[in-house]
Amino acid sequence: MAEFSERYEKHLFLNDAQFLELHSLVARQGTADKHGRTTIEDIIYCQPMRAHRRGIVPLGQVKLRSYGVRTDKDAVFFELKTPIDNIIFKRRIPIAYKLAKMYLKGYRLDEIRQDQAFRELDYVVKRGRLQPTRYVARDRVSYNGSNWRISFDVNIRYRDFNIDFEHGNTGVNLFPAKCYLMTVRTSGGLPKWLEQALSTHSVDSRNTEFKQKYERVYFGLPI
Repeated sequence: MAEFSERYEKHLFLNDAQFLELHSLVARQGTADKHGRTTIEDIIYCQPMRAHRRGIVPLGQVKLRSYGVRTDKDAVFFELKTPIDNIIFKRRIPIAYKLAKMYLKGYRLDEIRQDQAFRELDYVVKRGRLQPTRYVARDRVSYNGSNWRISFDVNIRYRDFNIDFEHGNTGVNLFPAKCYLMTVRTSGGLPKWLEQALSTHSVDSRNTEFKQKYERVYFGLPI
């Protein structure tokens, strides 16, 4: 069954010292995700340049996410994100990997997946002429609080070939060693204790160099 969420989302880039302090604080404030340290793999759907030049505007950001595929029956997840005024509206649609591979190759799944959520995803992909363009992986630990979820990602890597989950999770490192991505997701603003900690440890949310590289990797642009 598809999941729908509406949340505020903020990306922050940390050095090693900032990560050690903030990770310790978040671990005390929240509960560790039951899966522990996880490798997350994404296949990013992007618009080909010819569609972009023709002024076709994508209706959302689409990716296929895996937490470690083993067989064709394993579940993977299509995610459709639509940002509106700093709020991220996300629809998450589970699908068997066998069907996802068919969809990646351009097969129509109309007769197999007739649910409303998948039809909406299919419309966004076809309307924006989106295509599987890039593979991205990262190693993650996450923590949950009463109305927030905070994750720390490291070893973010990507590749523009072998765009599937069957060639391992290797790729080109996007950032230097000991650079961490902290993602804060809340139903409102940042918790007060987190705001104070970010100020104390001089975490700058305007790190344009890393932010631009991260955005480019997820929009299928040259790095």
